[in-house]
Amino acid sequence: MNYSNIYSYIEVKYDLRKYTNLRRRVIFIMKEALTEEKIRESLKSRVDGIKTYEKLMKRIDKIKEGKDEIDEDFKKDYRNFYKMNIAKSLKEEFYNKYFGYMKEQIKNDSLEFGIILKEFYKDFPNRVEASFSSKLLATINPDKPVWDKNVLNNLRDLGYSDIIKIPKSRNDDKNKQIDETIDMYNKLEHILNTEYLETDEGKRYIEIFNDTLEKYGIDVSYIKTIKKIDLILWSTYPKKNKKK
Repeated sequence: MNYSNIYSYIEVKYDLRKYTNLRRRVIFIMKEALTEEKIRESLKSRVDGIKTYEKLMKRIDKIKEGKDEIDEDFKKDYRNFYKMNIAKSLKEEFYNKYFGYMKEQIKNDSLEFGIILKEFYKDFPNRVEASFSSKLLATINPDKPVWDKNVLNNLRDLGYSDIIKIPKSRNDDKNKQIDETIDMYNKLEHILNTEYLETDEGKRYIEIFNDTLEKYGIDVSYIKTIKKIDLILWSTYPKKNKKK
């Protein structure tokens, strides 16, 4: 997709009236739902986890420089932060492949989501690992977004239900599911990079994020802007609905 922003995508995908109404609806809901108080309180509840993320990304920089390595401590922190340990269906064979591929691709800043997704599907044909594929990509290239159900569901609640449609599992046609998943990831990236990062509201959210977490000693310079939006959307989604 070569669209300048998500609205130009919507304008092509849908009729102009629907596009205009969606834009107005999203901006209104964002202002009403993501209040400064809600963002600050939600982020405060995630301080320990965000500190772990900061630690991981500092190590990633050193690993890329050849001054550190993906050791067992790194894997433990990574698995805990991204809740990989609660995915009981994941076996050691998958983890070995996952971190081995991360080590292999660690300096590949041109790596793409679809390539990772298909790489894991090749070795584990019953799994279309959208979430963990995106997390590996965002670790190597932190300017990329993470696929997380809570973020996607929050975006739906914030007015993007016409755009955010999580692909269904297709046992009869996995290739179609993979294509739909890649398309959905592209839409997610466009939404976060335009609606949030290039608007006054998005800029305000970033200021709130920085101000809130700097008070807890977190070096926010190690957290990319798109990750700050991701953490805001994740932390503000109702806890009773949180599922990785």
